[in-house]
Amino acid sequence: MRGKRRENIAIIGSLGLSILLAIVAIHFMSVNRSSLSFLNDQSKYLQMLRDPSLKADGTSYVGTPFFNFQLADLNGVSYQLSYIRALFKMIIVFDLHDCNSCLNEYRLWETVYGRYPKDKIAVIGICVSREEGELARFIEARQIVFPILWDPEKTVKARMRLRQTPIRVLLDQNDTILEMEGTLTTTEHQQYVLSMLDSMVKSASETFNK
Repeated sequence: MRGKRRENIAIIGSLGLSILLAIVAIHFMSVNRSSLSFLNDQSKYLQMLRDPSLKADGTSYVGTPFFNFQLADLNGVSYQLSYIRALFKMIIVFDLHDCNSCLNEYRLWETVYGRYPKDKIAVIGICVSREEGELARFIEARQIVFPILWDPEKTVKARMRLRQTPIRVLLDQNDTILEMEGTLTTTEHQQYVLSMLDSMVKSASETFNK
């Protein structure tokens, strides 16, 4: 009897140990899955921070329509996106409190504005700062000649759910987003953008004239 009882106790102990090991294994599998999910979510979040063309849900802005804004410049001249006629439209959304190196990209914006006829590429800046006087000083100090529209209520930023500024958006003539980028800090990258725009304008003009 004692031998049989010991044997039963041993079997029960073995089963208990197996169950405990199984529970531990399941727990670690769950933790690993959670960790992998967390790391995956973190990776997606970091990718969105690096790539402003991605929405908060991870899908791309490219191929979607831009908000049909209607805003005025500081002189009261009103602009509505859908009424701007051009093969391409470059929209720059910026805040006066963006970093100085970011705002220095205005030289690229000016270059694009002066490089192409207005029916080829229209350049429009949208300032989402509330300080009207500061915007006027910003425009005057840099002698900016392309239209800068004032959006103190940040309507465009809210409607497009933009996570950062400055943002440079390239649209086709139907106001569909072709490209969306943040600040270009290197001359090489800016030259690449100009080269790309040259090719796009040439190709679109040839197609249009056929």
